[in-house]
Amino acid sequence: MLIPWHAPEKQLSLQFMQTSKAAIILHLQLVRSYAFCPSCGTQSTHLHSHYYRFLFDLSSGTQHIKIHLKSRKWFCDESFCPRKIFTERFSWVKPYTRRTDRLQVLLRRIAFSMGCRQAEQVIRPFLPSISHDTFLRLIRATRIELPTTTAIGLDDFAFCKGHRYGTLICDLIAHRPIAILPERTGEIIENWLKQHPNIQLISRDGSKTYREAITKTNPKIQQISDRWHLLKNAKKHWGNG
Repeated sequence: MLIPWHAPEKQLSLQFMQTSKAAIILHLQLVRSYAFCPSCGTQSTHLHSHYYRFLFDLSSGTQHIKIHLKSRKWFCDESFCPRKIFTERFSWVKPYTRRTDRLQVLLRRIAFSMGCRQAEQVIRPFLPSISHDTFLRLIRATRIELPTTTAIGLDDFAFCKGHRYGTLICDLIAHRPIAILPERTGEIIENWLKQHPNIQLISRDGSKTYREAITKTNPKIQQISDRWHLLKNAKKHWGNG
């Protein structure tokens, strides 16, 4: 019987399958008789025990793909290895996770393309167990490589107007935000600039705190007034005149 599912690893063996209108449940295990220790890389053929992992994979139409994966534990025979017993690793699912890597990739793309509550509505017909909180956790757990830039813009904004303010940092070359700092103090600006020594130009408002923090960190950085604040102050001055 053919099923619309593609195994992510050649040595996966389908033991048996259960189907219903809502789901396809695949019972899988690796057929190889050895495993490699993740700590020292030694090949082991000394089986210890096994247990089952319950996973979700990409859906097939409106049918959910659930995987019952038989995962085996092995003895490491390397006397110098600190790990005496290890669990076999898979190329398509991370340890301790309940979703395959390819499903994680899809969910992450959806999470970054729309709001998390919208993403929940989109995915619900295929994976009803995925909530907007799941998408939030995916976003927070995603490591994003920030672009290297030499010119940034600094401005403060209100988390709660009149009570709590933060600092928004934008890449003036790529024209996009690259960091949000939880405060607008000189100390937090100095710490951020020390971590980014490549900065050569900063556009900012008339804040004395920003000016002093930039000068203290690196007096060679060129500071300029941003256009919006410059025009705002000029209009205010002309209006008073």
